[in-house]
Amino acid sequence: MIFILPPEQKDLIERISSRAREDAETAKVRLSKAESEIADARQLCQYMVVNDDLEQAIGEVIGIIQKSIGEKQKC
Repeated sequence: MIFILPPEQKDLIERISSRAREDAETAKVRLSKAESEIADARQLCQYMVVNDDLEQAIGEVIGIIQKSIGEKQKC
């Protein structure tokens, strides 16, 4: 499983705030939920990709998928 992470918590806060799709309370709940999901993902996910640069993050995800497909074809 691949989990996409923000570079830092402050970036997550900025991203949620800048979208302006929800009120402050909803954004606060969403941020709290995201923190919990990130903690869980660190324990459960095989791959963690930091989305600091979108193109680079996409490349990493594609590379992980290609590697996974290649490993399955060897069986």
